[in-house]
Amino acid sequence: MSERSRVGWNGYVSIVHELRDAVIAGKILPGAFFPTERELCDRYGASRPTIRKSLDALIDLGWAYRVPNRGVAAGRGILPGSTRNIAVIHAGQPWFTPLLDLLRTGLAERSWTLVEMAGTPEYPMEEALEHAQAHDVAGAIVWPYRGFVDGTRIGRIVRQLPIVALDHDLGGADRVTFDHEAAADTAVTALLNQGRRRIAITGFCDMLPAMLAQYRGFLHALFRAGALAEPRNILPVSLSGMQAFDPLNLLRRLSDDDYPDGLLVFPAGIGDYTRRWIQESPRELGRDIDLALLGGTAVNEAMPTGTVQVSYDYKEMASLTLDLLEARINQPGRPPHMEVAAHRVVQTRDLAPGQRTLRK
Repeated sequence: MSERSRVGWNGYVSIVHELRDAVIAGKILPGAFFPTERELCDRYGASRPTIRKSLDALIDLGWAYRVPNRGVAAGRGILPGSTRNIAVIHAGQPWFTPLLDLLRTGLAERSWTLVEMAGTPEYPMEEALEHAQAHDVAGAIVWPYRGFVDGTRIGRIVRQLPIVALDHDLGGADRVTFDHEAAADTAVTALLNQGRRRIAITGFCDMLPAMLAQYRGFLHALFRAGALAEPRNILPVSLSGMQAFDPLNLLRRLSDDDYPDGLLVFPAGIGDYTRRWIQESPRELGRDIDLALLGGTAVNEAMPTGTVQVSYDYKEMASLTLDLLEARINQPGRPPHMEVAAHRVVQTRDLAPGQRTLRK
């Protein structure tokens, strides 16, 4: 009998479906090995390339994985969860609380239950995701908080569990992020519009793409305005893994005769610390220097003079996240999607021109 007649008109697809259905039915348990390529060739009357293509498709869908020197084992696949629980995995940082509350409310409105799995930056996301998967959650929302992960483990889980990553990429999962480059550009442009020309950047620094995009936005705004960008005006006070701020370089720079007259600060939560550091320097906020805070959600009515804030719309991020998650649960085989939530200038406190020290 010909290969076409044995495996059906669509060739390898019918083999994929039959082997997948065997896993779903429990005939092949997760972790158990599929028959060898030769055995599958005999079973389906198919060529070895067709069998290999079928196994590769099962691997891509999360229904199988290769074990070196042993064969191909059954995976879990993206199966409908037996619960209405959605895991939310993050590092337990205080600034995440507003978004967490929005996700909890939105999930409840859609008859889902949020299961919080907060950890620490030292707690591997891989283990958190595997823990969530072992507890049969219907899906997961993850704020990736580690830059270096086991890509193989993450990729396997992404193929097996509906996941939406927040802000940062996570192994090809659906993602909701912000346009960090445009937001930083908007913040620096606000400082330029207030007459500031020697603008520095401070706050947190790491190697994640979102952070690099903020630096691009900072430089783009300066270059477009013909303002000076100098290496000595790159003044982070915290790097990945640091447990405390180190403002020494910032304080030294504020003491220079040609001190920066504008500061882009991110995240916005470092704004209060930055204002205190300015108070420790010879400079006065609103007269000698203005701040642009990048991030945050709430409008601070006590925001002092000389400060602008570009806010990220976490409410929209939460809504987009839940939409993507439900779509992934209902259509597990669709290609990964990315959505971008909005940002906007939410508040400005300024001085009259005669009260400010503007520099050329």
